[in-house]
Amino acid sequence: MWPAKSDDKNPTILIAEDERAIRELLSHSLGQNGFTVLVAEDAEEALKIAATHEGSIDLLLTNVQMPGMNGVDLAREVRRRHPEMLVLLVSGYADGIAILQVGWYFLKKPFRPSAVVAKVNEVLGKPPSTAVERAE
Repeated sequence: MWPAKSDDKNPTILIAEDERAIRELLSHSLGQNGFTVLVAEDAEEALKIAATHEGSIDLLLTNVQMPGMNGVDLAREVRRRHPEMLVLLVSGYADGIAILQVGWYFLKKPFRPSAVVAKVNEVLGKPPSTAVERAE
Protein backbone atom coordinates (compact mmCIF):
# COMPACT_ATOMS: atom_id res chain seq x y z
CA MET A 1 0.00 0.00 0.00
CA TRP A 2 0.94 3.64 -0.25
CA PRO A 3 2.83 5.30 2.56
CA ALA A 4 0.81 7.16 5.18
CA LYS A 5 0.94 10.91 4.78
CA SER A 6 1.19 13.35 7.63
CA ASP A 7 -2.39 14.55 7.14
CA ASP A 8 -3.54 10.91 6.73
CA LYS A 9 -5.49 11.68 3.54
CA ASN A 10 -5.95 9.19 0.77
CA PRO A 11 -3.83 9.74 -2.34
CA THR A 12 -5.59 11.71 -5.07
CA ILE A 13 -5.60 10.33 -8.59
CA LEU A 14 -6.60 12.33 -11.67
CA ILE A 15 -7.88 10.00 -14.40
CA ALA A 16 -7.91 11.23 -18.01
CA GLU A 17 -9.48 8.62 -20.28
CA ASP A 18 -11.59 9.24 -23.36
CA GLU A 19 -13.23 5.79 -23.43
CA ARG A 20 -16.23 5.94 -21.09
CA ALA A 21 -16.25 2.26 -20.10
CA ILE A 22 -12.55 2.30 -19.18
CA ARG A 23 -12.94 5.65 -17.40
CA GLU A 24 -15.79 4.26 -15.28
CA LEU A 25 -13.91 1.02 -14.57
CA LEU A 26 -10.82 2.95 -13.41
CA SER A 27 -12.84 5.37 -11.31
CA HIS A 28 -14.84 2.62 -9.63
CA SER A 29 -11.88 0.29 -9.01
CA LEU A 30 -9.64 2.99 -7.56
CA GLY A 31 -12.44 4.62 -5.54
CA GLN A 32 -13.36 1.25 -4.03
CA ASN A 33 -9.75 0.85 -2.96
CA GLY A 34 -9.60 4.04 -0.94
CA PHE A 35 -8.22 6.52 -3.43
CA THR A 36 -9.66 9.99 -3.96
CA VAL A 37 -10.51 10.05 -7.67
CA LEU A 38 -10.88 13.03 -10.00
CA VAL A 39 -12.22 12.08 -13.44
CA ALA A 40 -11.84 13.76 -16.84
CA GLU A 41 -13.06 12.52 -20.20
CA ASP A 42 -10.29 14.27 -22.12
CA ALA A 43 -7.12 16.30 -21.69
CA GLU A 44 -8.92 19.64 -21.77
CA GLU A 45 -11.15 18.66 -18.85
CA ALA A 46 -8.15 17.20 -16.98
CA LEU A 47 -6.28 20.51 -17.35
CA LYS A 48 -9.27 22.39 -15.92
CA ILE A 49 -9.52 20.01 -12.97
CA ALA A 50 -5.79 20.24 -12.28
CA ALA A 51 -5.91 24.03 -12.41
CA THR A 52 -8.84 24.35 -10.02
CA HIS A 53 -8.19 21.44 -7.63
CA GLU A 54 -7.10 22.95 -4.31
CA GLY A 55 -5.24 19.95 -2.94
CA SER A 56 -2.37 17.93 -4.27
CA ILE A 57 -2.69 15.45 -7.10
CA ASP A 58 -0.52 12.45 -6.32
CA LEU A 59 -0.93 10.59 -9.61
CA LEU A 60 -2.14 11.32 -13.13
CA LEU A 61 -3.45 8.15 -14.76
CA THR A 62 -3.90 8.96 -18.43
CA ASN A 63 -4.46 7.26 -21.73
CA VAL A 64 -1.60 7.99 -24.13
CA GLN A 65 -3.81 8.46 -27.19
CA MET A 66 -6.78 10.79 -26.82
CA PRO A 67 -8.44 13.26 -29.16
CA GLY A 68 -6.97 16.76 -28.95
CA MET A 69 -4.00 16.59 -26.60
CA ASN A 70 -2.28 13.25 -25.99
CA GLY A 71 -1.50 11.90 -22.54
CA VAL A 72 2.21 12.71 -22.72
CA ASP A 73 1.59 16.40 -23.42
CA LEU A 74 -1.14 16.43 -20.77
CA ALA A 75 1.27 15.01 -18.18
CA ARG A 76 3.86 17.66 -19.00
CA GLU A 77 1.27 20.43 -18.63
CA VAL A 78 -0.21 19.16 -15.36
CA ARG A 79 3.25 18.65 -13.83
CA ARG A 80 3.94 22.37 -14.27
CA ARG A 81 1.31 23.00 -11.60
CA HIS A 82 1.87 19.78 -9.64
CA PRO A 83 5.62 19.01 -10.03
CA GLU A 84 5.63 16.20 -7.44
CA MET A 85 2.84 14.33 -9.22
CA LEU A 86 3.63 10.89 -10.57
CA VAL A 87 2.36 9.80 -13.99
CA LEU A 88 0.94 6.44 -15.06
CA LEU A 89 0.43 6.21 -18.82
CA VAL A 90 -1.87 3.51 -20.19
CA SER A 91 -2.09 2.41 -23.80
CA GLY A 92 -2.84 -0.56 -25.97
CA TYR A 93 0.29 0.29 -27.92
CA ALA A 94 3.56 -0.35 -26.09
CA ASP A 95 5.71 0.48 -29.11
CA GLY A 96 7.30 3.88 -28.87
CA ILE A 97 6.87 4.26 -25.11
CA ALA A 98 10.43 5.48 -24.71
CA ILE A 99 9.02 8.79 -23.52
CA LEU A 100 8.86 7.86 -19.87
CA GLN A 101 10.55 10.36 -17.61
CA VAL A 102 11.46 10.21 -13.94
CA GLY A 103 8.25 9.64 -12.01
CA TRP A 104 6.48 8.23 -15.07
CA TYR A 105 5.25 4.64 -15.37
CA PHE A 106 3.42 2.56 -17.97
CA LEU A 107 0.67 -0.07 -17.98
CA LYS A 108 -0.37 -1.84 -21.18
CA LYS A 109 -4.05 -2.22 -22.09
CA PRO A 110 -6.02 -4.39 -21.78
CA PHE A 111 -5.76 -4.83 -18.03
CA ARG A 112 -7.86 -6.17 -15.19
CA PRO A 113 -9.06 -3.77 -12.48
CA SER A 114 -6.90 -5.61 -9.96
CA ALA A 115 -3.82 -5.01 -12.13
CA VAL A 116 -4.51 -1.27 -12.20
CA VAL A 117 -4.94 -1.12 -8.43
CA ALA A 118 -1.75 -3.14 -7.94
CA LYS A 119 0.20 -0.87 -10.31
CA VAL A 120 -1.11 2.29 -8.63
CA ASN A 121 -0.15 0.90 -5.21
CA GLU A 122 3.31 0.03 -6.58
CA VAL A 123 3.79 3.50 -8.09
CA LEU A 124 2.59 5.37 -5.00
CA GLY A 125 4.42 3.05 -2.62
CA LYS A 126 7.85 4.21 -3.66
CA PRO A 127 9.43 7.54 -4.58
CA PRO A 128 10.20 8.28 -8.24
CA SER A 129 13.33 6.44 -9.27
CA THR A 130 16.29 8.11 -10.93
CA ALA A 131 16.13 5.52 -13.69
CA VAL A 132 13.44 5.38 -16.33
CA GLU A 133 10.87 2.65 -15.67
CA ARG A 134 10.48 0.27 -18.60
CA ALA A 135 7.13 -0.82 -20.00
CA GLU A 136 5.95 -4.18 -18.70
